[in-house]
Amino acid sequence: MRKWLTLLIVFCLSVSLSYGQRNRLIVEGSEPNLYLIHTVTPRENFYSIGRMYNISAKQLASYNNLQFSGGLMIGQAVKIPLTPYNFTQSGEKSEGQVLVPLYHSVQPHEGLYRVSIRYNKVPLEILRSWNHLHSDELSVGSDLIIGYLKVSRIQSPLAGEATSVEPVNEDAPQNPPPPVPNTDQSHERLPPVKAPEKKEVESKEPPSQPESQPAETNPTQAMAAAPQQTNPPANSSPAMIPNSNPASSSGVTASGSGGFFLKSFDDQSASRLPLTGFGKGGTFKSTSGWQDGKYYAFSNDAAPGTYIKVTATSSQKSIYAKVLDAIPDIRQNDGLSVIISNSAASALGVGEGVFDCSVNYIK
Repeated sequence: MRKWLTLLIVFCLSVSLSYGQRNRLIVEGSEPNLYLIHTVTPRENFYSIGRMYNISAKQLASYNNLQFSGGLMIGQAVKIPLTPYNFTQSGEKSEGQVLVPLYHSVQPHEGLYRVSIRYNKVPLEILRSWNHLHSDELSVGSDLIIGYLKVSRIQSPLAGEATSVEPVNEDAPQNPPPPVPNTDQSHERLPPVKAPEKKEVESKEPPSQPESQPAETNPTQAMAAAPQQTNPPANSSPAMIPNSNPASSSGVTASGSGGFFLKSFDDQSASRLPLTGFGKGGTFKSTSGWQDGKYYAFSNDAAPGTYIKVTATSSQKSIYAKVLDAIPDIRQNDGLSVIISNSAASALGVGEGVFDCSVNYIK
């Protein structure tokens, strides 16, 4: 008897979880054409569905290319457009409205950065806060809140699923700049580095005249010759040569530290032993890293949000980078094991072409 009771409880919990999962509002499409899918039930029409999702009945019919006078059939799938009137990612709502979470179902090879880009570049910190995430690693099939549906507290049957949301702080940290694919092998143009000002060298006193030199010798000629003997030729010292590497001028890569994420990589490696892979590396253009040493990467081996160590085979220099997402599946990336920002490539001394490298990462 106890066994059957246990099985019944497990069955009820499974049904409850499955029901809750099915009732979640999953967003379809991509910016700027985002929508939900609603399946028509008995006694529903354009007006009742419109009140449910905070959209006018006529707009609903027009969006689905349906005749307003024709009505709806039970089981019919209707697209619900998400517009600034009924969709928010800032947490703002009008008087009498509540916010219902909208979800994205995570697909294979998707990281938090890619989800952010798909849904209006909502800041990563906001996504982490909404979903109570401690890293950027995502599980395939899991649901992530990417925004909220604004509905009437009184008129919408969805109001019972509403949740409280703190308004988004406009000063929330923004995402790293998106990668710009390289179309040539030239380096990004950067402001020229000014050469250090030369200090004036005080001219020494002219050498004393030998006793055999006639007293009539012109002293002005002797003084004019002195600076030529004591001043070194211009730029003869390496310290006087201006440094054209913008990263080195900031002291980030000149110190050989490998960048901002060194400590994060070490902390990560303390709990899990890194694996090592060998292959080809590529680059993408980014404004990040030149001054702050924050290097970013794309990798199919390391999970988004983790940190990797990339070592160039030719120079044996290393940098530490944060993985944004999987490598974009496009032709120019075929055969690449990792793609790093061009500031990271500059720190490795490999330019912006394809290079041989090793990568330390964790699974």
